[in-house]
Amino acid sequence: ERSEGWPQHLHTETAALFWGLHQADCDLRAVDFAAVNRQAGAYREESYEARQSTEMSGSVHLMTAILQAIPKTDSMRRGQVVDIIREKEIPDGPEDWRLPKGMDAEDFLDHLIHQGVLQPAGRSMLICPIPSLRAWLIDQGKPCPEPMSPAPRGLSSSG
Repeated sequence: ERSEGWPQHLHTETAALFWGLHQADCDLRAVDFAAVNRQAGAYREESYEARQSTEMSGSVHLMTAILQAIPKTDSMRRGQVVDIIREKEIPDGPEDWRLPKGMDAEDFLDHLIHQGVLQPAGRSMLICPIPSLRAWLIDQGKPCPEPMSPAPRGLSSSG
């Protein structure tokens, strides 16, 4: 149940149990399961940190806004996700709201797929496959304030 059906989580849960068994000199009756659960959480967080790339952390508020716009449990067309990226990006805004240098919306989407944040779910469809990873990544960008858009060019503040 704690693995959410994902092999990576099953691996971290099993590794934590082995850690607990080692701590208890291989006596299952002496295992501190509260400590095992804390260790599993630490292993899970380490795996999420390893999955978060420099590009993702540099554009953390943009990525947070993108993930918040994608349904938690439903798939979305690839083109819709590209549109969300373009809509949420603020090219003249703070760095954490911009696409990583050298990337356009399609490149960033491909990067998120490569990192396992999104995965194909049928023909031209994408889904956030691991709910806890999605939540962890969103938490990295919180609070996710909407930045003030730059004033339109050619207008002065005096009127």
